[in-house]
Amino acid sequence: MQDFQGLDVRGKAVLMTRGPLPPVGNPISFAEKVANATAAGAVLAIIHNHSPGLLLVGLDPATTHVPVLTLSKARESSSRRCSARARS
Repeated sequence: MQDFQGLDVRGKAVLMTRGPLPPVGNPISFAEKVANATAAGAVLAIIHNHSPGLLLVGLDPATTHVPVLTLSKARESSSRRCSARARS
């Protein structure tokens, strides 16, 4: 849950990056990312790819309690711009 430490994501959508992958950091599964977001109170998990191409995520519906969307790297950039405009 350290990804959300100090952030109030209760009732919100969270945008997360795929990764980290070794040797950059300790690997974390998609299921762990979504579980951390859910434990922090998020109602929607969005995972964007850190490299070009399609991102396919396999999750167990029995243990995934929020909707999960995936975005390409190109879509992530435009999503961040839209989010920044919505907050201002």
